Amino acid sequence: MTQHIIFDRLESIYSELNTAENIYATLIQSDRFPHKRPYFKHRHIQFGTYAKNLHEEIVAVTGHKPLPNVVNEDHSIYKSLEGPILEEPLTAQEVDALIVTTEKKLISRYQQVLKYSELPNTTQAILESQVEELNNEWQKLRSNLQIELHKN
Repeated sequence: MTQHIIFDRLESIYSELNTAENIYATLIQSDRFPHKRPYFKHRHIQFGTYAKNLHEEIVAVTGHKPLPNVVNEDHSIYKSLEGPILEEPLTAQEVDALIVTTEKKLISRYQQVLKYSELPNTTQAILESQVEELNNEWQKLRSNLQIELHKN
């Protein structure tokens, strides 16, 4: 895989992290689901940290700054989360199920990038650490909901 393709894939994850950070910031401010604010705040901070770390790594590896919004809104994993939570009459469990499904997609995106052996060691370590934390959070949320997701 060429450096250009690696950069594009990393930039895509970076873009999703920025989108997630912004969406969770909006959800914190929202009057909807006030009991979920601590979770939304936790995720907002977590995704902000992930984005910052990945930004620094992309610059170190490629010499280029990643763009925060390279993912088309129609293909964004997290953009599809905001509207339903803010606009649809969802139950708390439906919100959790939507989050579980959305975050599984992000985990899959990380796993796709981690398949490439050409990743620099530091980049791979950063991605592995982030995806491990994401997966742990996802497992906890999924367990709390007792949701069985079908594999795509």
